[in-house]
Amino acid sequence: MKQQVGLTLAKVLAWGAVVFAVFCHLWAANRGLEMTDEASYLLIALDPWHTWGHGTFHGFLLRPLYLLGGSSVVGLRWIGYGVLLLVAWRLAGAVRLRVGQGKSALADLCTPVLMVAAMTCYSAGMRTPCYNWMILVGAMLAWSGWLRCGFSRNAPLEMGLGFTVAVVGKWTAAPFLGVLLLALSFLKRKHKWGPNPSEWFMAILVSVAALGGLLLYAGVEGIQNTLQAGIIAAQTTGSYGWFIVPKYVGELFY
Repeated sequence: MKQQVGLTLAKVLAWGAVVFAVFCHLWAANRGLEMTDEASYLLIALDPWHTWGHGTFHGFLLRPLYLLGGSSVVGLRWIGYGVLLLVAWRLAGAVRLRVGQGKSALADLCTPVLMVAAMTCYSAGMRTPCYNWMILVGAMLAWSGWLRCGFSRNAPLEMGLGFTVAVVGKWTAAPFLGVLLLALSFLKRKHKWGPNPSEWFMAILVSVAALGGLLLYAGVEGIQNTLQAGIIAAQTTGSYGWFIVPKYVGELFY
């Protein structure tokens, strides 16, 4: 009885935290900008072809979200909140599917806890989606797909799209996410966790197709300008030298 009361109280507190966090962010969506980078992300969303996204392609994903939000800062922020919560919900469902059977506390608390945890990405005051937001969304979506492999035919699609979103945010997410997914697949192979070879192939195919579609949207001008901006940034970033690869290798440890 006491255990049931404690679980009910924990559920109420967890969902209360979700409601409170979402209400505060919705209420403040039309108020102010974070004092450092947020304005630049909005400029990138307005015209990624000529603002060049600090040398990465995340502006070409921000732009459709901005248009979908009615070409407004508030709309873009609301979409960011919605997408983040939706992906957290998907990941929670995958966790329950994989390890939640017979564990009522995990099954009941997984969704609100992951939603609140995901919303902490706004705790520094950056409420506009940016490359860090994309890395988080992509990583959660990729892990959701990984956990669903063997249970759902759509798992490779989810995994491939998640990997694409993370890489578009910043391509240095690729080695981290790829190595983690491969390593855990190897460690859990006896338990048949993770994708089989055909699912890996489908996930990679989805990711390549999605990245290709994004590059088509960017066009030749967008690709050239973005790469040029990245090289210029690398040239002017002190000890990283003149080439973009050392700059991003350094950022693996940033």
